[in-house]
Amino acid sequence: IEIGEDNGGEYFYAFDADKDGSITLYISEITEGVNGDITIQVISPDDTVKDLSLDENGVDGKLTADYKAGDRVVIKVAVLPDASWNIPTATITLAEYTEGADTGDFGLIALAFVAVSSVVVKKRKEN
Repeated sequence: IEIGEDNGGEYFYAFDADKDGSITLYISEITEGVNGDITIQVISPDDTVKDLSLDENGVDGKLTADYKAGDRVVIKVAVLPDASWNIPTATITLAEYTEGADTGDFGLIALAFVAVSSVVVKKRKEN
């Protein structure tokens, strides 16, 4: 389990999948007046990268990504610019959405996001 900040100021959480699965995330709390985005990258052992964004690929405010055993899953959270293209300082809390009582191995992920939720996101990495 890794939690950290990349060079662009986005905060990330990463794990290596030991079995096939999926994860669904949503923003459960965010500083008032701020918009945020979640990105999930699924990186296969052959370095094929699948990028999914809540802003572009989300359904009902939730972002779901499927992965295979051996994939690296990188989850990033960023603050979106305001109308003047300024990046406001904000706190974003992510939560995992699961259906049914069986959460599998996601308990570790949910605990890790408690640590991420107290982090201040300063700017979004430009592509």
